[in-house]
Amino acid sequence: MEKKNEYGYSIGKMEAAHLNADKSLPSPNDWEDTNAQTGEVRKHKGGLVGKIGPFNIDGWTADDFKLTVLYGTKTETFTFTPTAADKKAVSVADIAKDFNTAFSALEAKGIKLKAAKTAVGSDYDAEYLKITTKTTEDLPFFAPIGFRGKLAELLGIVGYHSTKEAKSFKDDFDKESGKTVDATSGHGIRCTVKEADKIKGINLTASFASLSNTFFALVTGNTYNEETGELYIDNTGNPPLVTFRYFVEQYESGQNTKGSYARVKVVIFPSCQTTPTGSEASEDAFANIELQGTGGENKRSNLPLKFIKEISLADYMQYVQG
Repeated sequence: MEKKNEYGYSIGKMEAAHLNADKSLPSPNDWEDTNAQTGEVRKHKGGLVGKIGPFNIDGWTADDFKLTVLYGTKTETFTFTPTAADKKAVSVADIAKDFNTAFSALEAKGIKLKAAKTAVGSDYDAEYLKITTKTTEDLPFFAPIGFRGKLAELLGIVGYHSTKEAKSFKDDFDKESGKTVDATSGHGIRCTVKEADKIKGINLTASFASLSNTFFALVTGNTYNEETGELYIDNTGNPPLVTFRYFVEQYESGQNTKGSYARVKVVIFPSCQTTPTGSEASEDAFANIELQGTGGENKRSNLPLKFIKEISLADYMQYVQG
């Protein structure tokens, strides 16, 4: 049976995260795909890869150790209990051990995670904290994962933030013109050969009806104090490496109602840097918020500068939307 044409209509959700400490794409685990043309299996580094430590948690209170885990569509709050003797220099190994104790209590709620210290070798250049699902089948690579809390910030395992306020997301390729070679024969016959343009990178423009200060600070590298509600535009030239992705509802040809989409496509930019364009306020009007940036390949995760994944409606609802 011939498949109906599908049309992308609306951005359902947009997510962003800092790249991992090893510059890989944050995801529930390492993952792979198979090239349909060549049969080549491509492996992609992922997980949540945090910092290398040691970590100073001396003088922290019980509230400082409260964490909320994001696991696909599930969230759960728990308290991390450190057992290291020296709170001024806690090792990655101790952090991983205590996380695994906490994770064992979350498994009954359907949250299946494990923590480890990476080994220095061909895969990793340092002993990072790495958190993944227990098996690669527990969550697909596009499911959001992360932690909220003071400890998550210290360890570098914040993961994904999301917004439903994106109005548009535009990308265009940054190209280098191919060179042109001319030749003329002895009989005056002219021949011109022009090489194909080369794609050097990608330019991004995202527009929002509203954008939380937390999301804004995450992707631009500016400072936001959530307790006092103060946002400082203090990063003038060194935006962090982030990943952006947005989910587009796909409608089949024919009569549709809003929400009756057939599937979803996620469009992923695996390595980007963004800057704000400023802001504007006017009388009796809502202001748009815009971010601009550039993107490229993520070589650590073996990913091109842009890729698209088709997701069934069931998987989108189970792992992303809820």
